[in-house]
Amino acid sequence: MKPVTRTLLFVFLLLQSLNVCSQQPVLVVKSFEYIWQRDVGESQHVILPSDEKINGRIKNCFSTAIKNHLNVSWPEVSLSVKPLPFMKSVPKFKTQLKDKAPGNWYLFLQIFEKDDFSVLLKDDDVKYTQLNIKCLIVDGANDSVILKKDLTVHLSTLAAPPDQVQVSRLPAYPDSFVAAFDTIASELFQPEPLNSLSLHLKGACLFQNTEQSGKLIAKLLFNKDLLGIHHLTSPKFSFSTFVPKIEQTGVKRNTGGHLIGSAFTVLTGIGTSKYKSFKYKSDYQFNDQDSVYHILIGYEEVFIANRERVKNSDGSYSLENDGYKLCSRQADPELLNVVTFGRDTLATFQLKYLNGTVLPEGTNQMWDGTDPTTIVQIPPKWNNPSVEKEVAISGNIGGSSFTMKTLKGARVKEFYLKDQLTATIYGKNEPSSAFIYQPMTVRQLKFFTLLSSLPYSYFCQTSFN
Repeated sequence: MKPVTRTLLFVFLLLQSLNVCSQQPVLVVKSFEYIWQRDVGESQHVILPSDEKINGRIKNCFSTAIKNHLNVSWPEVSLSVKPLPFMKSVPKFKTQLKDKAPGNWYLFLQIFEKDDFSVLLKDDDVKYTQLNIKCLIVDGANDSVILKKDLTVHLSTLAAPPDQVQVSRLPAYPDSFVAAFDTIASELFQPEPLNSLSLHLKGACLFQNTEQSGKLIAKLLFNKDLLGIHHLTSPKFSFSTFVPKIEQTGVKRNTGGHLIGSAFTVLTGIGTSKYKSFKYKSDYQFNDQDSVYHILIGYEEVFIANRERVKNSDGSYSLENDGYKLCSRQADPELLNVVTFGRDTLATFQLKYLNGTVLPEGTNQMWDGTDPTTIVQIPPKWNNPSVEKEVAISGNIGGSSFTMKTLKGARVKEFYLKDQLTATIYGKNEPSSAFIYQPMTVRQLKFFTLLSSLPYSYFCQTSFN
């Protein structure tokens, strides 16, 4: 071979070698999965990555992040969404490689959504989700580890505004949930080590048009802090709030036939139940500059103990029960509840819950609770099955009849004086704003503010953990 030819061949081979060395690695996705714990997905909320559009957007979050940080392109592969296998507390993270080739990077990525532990908290409106994310990228040329991460992400969904109904099946407003994965993916492919990450998401709320039901003469604003409830518009006033005092006023034991039920269970082996109930009076106290207000509400708690027959080692039978457990709490609809002002009786009223309350018509849209540009359609499978029971109050204040009825899961209260709509107050357990349609006294306004500050859901519960 001539020297010139040998030189050209050497240069060609060198260029080819440099070209191979400078080629971008090919990313091979061996696993890309989102695993959810069954108790979460079936009983608590929707698994958003199961939705095709959201699945694609989450994939794009990782595709963009790995391109920006590791300069490799993500192939056309979807996020696999599946439940955790039965009898498993955590999923296996399988990273075995049977076949590999130089020039390839092999990626294993697993997202595990653990059980929602918001049930352990007192505030049921705040949701918490924990994601455990494992990621491994291996170089096919020499089995070297390009990246290895084990990241725990704590997602907390902010409580809905007080005048909104939260979408209970969604862990968060979908756009906010997807946006979290932009941050997660970016942090995951950073070279710096990171073990945990906390993110706050916006909640999803049912969108309902709020129509004024009369000629508006004033709009009021309220605020609540550690000191109490504050009316911010004229006439300004504040209430100091306290933990209610509970007094037992009566008890009824062994309702449902204790002796007969026990004998029936022993003889037949068929389980029975026994009940006992307690009557209480709750005293909600509110202090302002003038005096002290007390709202006295009566209610009943019912406890249940389930009985079953157990066979002893000697062949005889004995009766066992699992102990009394609270099964319901109900306000007494016939009781005349009282509101006192100083030593005087300011008002009396009866409190009733409306049976069969379901979602009102037109609740087929959702939003983040504050921004109108976030209003979107909500799929029926994501919608709330129902809202909590609504409340109806009727009574007398200062010689005038009044009524209050709630809407949107007790987050909206309409007040009527002598059958005329007088005010609409927004907010669940405390007022946030109000529309005024008819003139009223300051005392009546304060009274309506107090009624808007009661936890009505507490007095109407039929199941407990």
